Amino acid sequence: MKLAREVERDLALAKDYERTYRVGIASLYSEVQERLRLKRAKSEADCAPPTACNNDILVLDNVIPGGCGTVSPEALTGSCESLAITSPMIEWVMFGDSGEQATLADTIEVARAVRALNPQFVVHMGDAAYGTGGLNGGNRALVRDLFTKHYWNFIRENRMHFAFGNHDLETNYGAAFFEEIPILKTVIGSNQSLNKYWYEFAQGPIRFFVLNSGSDDSDPNIFFAEQKAWLWQRACTAKEQWLVAVYHRPAYTSDANHAPGSLLMRDLNLHEMGFDLVVNAHAHNYERILDQHGLMHVICGLGGATKRGKLNAGSPYVPTGSQMFFS
Repeated sequence: MKLAREVERDLALAKDYERTYRVGIASLYSEVQERLRLKRAKSEADCAPPTACNNDILVLDNVIPGGCGTVSPEALTGSCESLAITSPMIEWVMFGDSGEQATLADTIEVARAVRALNPQFVVHMGDAAYGTGGLNGGNRALVRDLFTKHYWNFIRENRMHFAFGNHDLETNYGAAFFEEIPILKTVIGSNQSLNKYWYEFAQGPIRFFVLNSGSDDSDPNIFFAEQKAWLWQRACTAKEQWLVAVYHRPAYTSDANHAPGSLLMRDLNLHEMGFDLVVNAHAHNYERILDQHGLMHVICGLGGATKRGKLNAGSPYVPTGSQMFFS
C-alpha cells in the first residue's frame, strides 16, 4: 500500500521499482541456491534451477550457463517456481512509540496489523504508555489502556519482549510493566529491584540484547559502564550467528525532535563486539542508518504515536549515513 501511494501517478517510477524488485529477488534466489549447494556439497552440474511450477516465488528465466543458479538482471522476464528453504525461519515484529492517547486510533491500527501478521514474537522498543489526563507515563492504568489490552495474546503467551522507553519510566521507574508483562520478571529477575533493566534472549540463530537507554543520557539507572561490561562479556560468548541490540533512544537519528541521538549510547561501540544490527525507537518515524563503522541502525517509532519529520538536509545533526527516512 505504501508503494502504491508512492507510484500510483508515475508509471515510469513504478517500472523502475519493479525492475529493482526483480533484480533483488533474482539476487536473493541466486544466493539461496548457492548456499544450499555449499551446504549439500553438490557439484555445479546439480545446481541448475528447478523447473517452473505454480506460483510460489518469482525466478528469472535468463540463467547464465554454468553459473549454478546465477542470474543476469538484464532480461527481466521470469516465471514462478517453488523453492524449499531448509534453514529455520524466524519471523518477528519490532516497533516502539505506540502509547499516545491523542493518536489511539493509529495505535489500534498498528496493533491490528501485528495481530494479523501473528509473528513468532514481538519486540516493543518502548514508550508504550505516555502520560495523559494528569497521569505520568508508565502509570498502571495507562499501561493497560494504551498497551496491554492491544497486545494481550502476545503478552499472555510470553511472546512480547520489551525495552523500556523514557516515558515508560516516569512512574516508579516502569514498575507497572513487570506486572503487565510476566516475561520481564523472568529475564530481568532480581535486577528489577536494582533498576538494572537489561537482558538477553535467543530465537533460532539470533541473540537479542535488550538494553536500557534510560530517561536521558544523565539517567544514573543506565549504569552505563556496568551495562557495557555485561554486554561485552555476553556478546563475546554468544554462540548464535546473528547479534541484535535493542534499546529505546537511538545513537543516531535525523528526527527533528531528537537529532543527533544519544551520545552516551553511541559509546557502546557495538561494532567492536560483533553486532550485526541495532534497532531503536524514540524517534517517531522510520530511518535506516549505516554508521561510520559499517553497522546498520534501524529506527522504527511508528507504533502509533504522533509522527515526526526530519531535520533540514543542511543541518549538521543529520547523520551522514542515513539511507532512508519515512514518516
